[in-house]
Amino acid sequence: MPRGRAVRAALLALGGVSVILAGIALTAPFLLRTPQGLALVESLADGLPVGPVGHLEVSGLAGDPLGAFTVRRLAIRDKEGVWLESRALSLDWRPLRLAGREVRIERASAERIRVLRRPKLEPPKPHRALPVTVTLRNLSAVVETDPAFSVRR
Repeated sequence: MPRGRAVRAALLALGGVSVILAGIALTAPFLLRTPQGLALVESLADGLPVGPVGHLEVSGLAGDPLGAFTVRRLAIRDKEGVWLESRALSLDWRPLRLAGREVRIERASAERIRVLRRPKLEPPKPHRALPVTVTLRNLSAVVETDPAFSVRR
């Protein structure tokens, strides 16, 4: 193949790949709002580690994961089971702020947050600073603590 044709073919292939990637980037936010997209996000979040205090349990994700969404139940589980449970969690955040290394949560609320007991902490790992700043502008919740959390023995 002559050099000019090879360059033209490479440019056409690069252009085609660019169009496909642009299409994916433009449709991904819409696909995440579908039941299948929400199920994918929920399955990715379920089981995520939360530092030394355990792992997330997430169920009932609805709305727009890249904006305002709700979670029917969010819990944190350690080696002895669930120690914190939240019902009817609602969150509104600005994902584009991640480009500036900021997690900006405009509003977070929960119908109820229940702290069942003190968590069993995992062994400490080398500390790394968060690569982002977290900003929470408005938080509202009813927090209940069970005696296992509130009473020191």
